[in-house]
Amino acid sequence: MTTPSRPGMKDDAAERALQDQAQAAGPGKGRFLVRICFQGEESNCPTRDFVVGALILRSIGMHPDDIYAVIQIPGSREFDVSFRSADKLSLFLRVYEEKREMEDCWENFVVLGQGKASLKTLFILFRNETVDVEDIVTWLKRHCDVLAGPVKVTDRFGIWTGEYKCEIELRQGEGGVRHLPGAFFLGTERGYSWYKGQPKTCFKCGSRTHMSNTCRQDRCFRCGEEGHLSPYCRKVIVCNLCGKRGHAFAQCPKAVHNSVAAQLTGMAGH
Repeated sequence: MTTPSRPGMKDDAAERALQDQAQAAGPGKGRFLVRICFQGEESNCPTRDFVVGALILRSIGMHPDDIYAVIQIPGSREFDVSFRSADKLSLFLRVYEEKREMEDCWENFVVLGQGKASLKTLFILFRNETVDVEDIVTWLKRHCDVLAGPVKVTDRFGIWTGEYKCEIELRQGEGGVRHLPGAFFLGTERGYSWYKGQPKTCFKCGSRTHMSNTCRQDRCFRCGEEGHLSPYCRKVIVCNLCGKRGHAFAQCPKAVHNSVAAQLTGMAGH
């Protein structure tokens, strides 16, 4: 942004020097900055006070002195948080990864700015084209942050290829970026995912040294654990859509077919 001209070159030089010092003293865009984005309905977007008080201070446990600024453009659902040091930024990201799945206050929020290497264009394909896209999004949100929802990929004739494309940000784990599996199930339907830089891993055990056709490890697709096969499983079933224990995909309350059934039941009751 240009500075309005003022009489006197000395004044201009002094002002530029002050601006340079201010930029050097501040955290600098992209240095100690994250963006907290609300992805729910716009009308339900929480206030800046909620983001600062409930999320940053109470949930993460940051101190006000750790924060340089929290900026929200009026009407926006994005909150830019600038930290006073790289250590404080690292602390925030580390605690965020622990709390995001444990505390309800983080529902519908994602945190961006963890490095461009984690931003990916993801492709997803099912052999069954009737798999609901909302179920795909529900599964994705367990494993990554969805920045732009899935859109259908068409060929040169305008016919859908069965693929979906969406923009995501991979999450950080103790060992670095947490990649998505190349294959997964929603109910009994097998899906495939791929993006640039995705490592090839064994579908059964997750190893990068071999593929599933040579894997000697048994994996149960009922409870998700290794060491036994599904017919011999004696553990609590785990839903492969929401990841919760105690029900399968067919009974999952987050599955589209169940939410539609509930709506129809409610309509019939009136």
